[in-house]
Amino acid sequence: GAFKYANHLASDWTKVQEFAKSKGWISDYKILINENQRDGEPTLYLMTTFASIPDAAESERRNKEYDAFMKSSAEQQITESGNRAEYRTVKSSMLLREYKPR
Repeated sequence: GAFKYANHLASDWTKVQEFAKSKGWISDYKILINENQRDGEPTLYLMTTFASIPDAAESERRNKEYDAFMKSSAEQQITESGNRAEYRTVKSSMLLREYKPR
């Protein structure tokens, strides 16, 4: 399972992140490994850095570009994501904002 997921991250996940970065939608992305996980914590954190959250219309436009880039529909992507359930468990997502004291 871990090998399959590592291959997914190195291929499709990274490909999508590089596409988003080339479009200026994100500024960076990282995979962080939780070396000393406590009970209930994830093994990996997939991080994406961006300046602002797009509105609904922009999100829809980007989704269409993602689908065209990946040559798949939202339904196919959901199915593929569901297939990864055999070797990964999605805990949740977090939205963190950087605070810069002035």
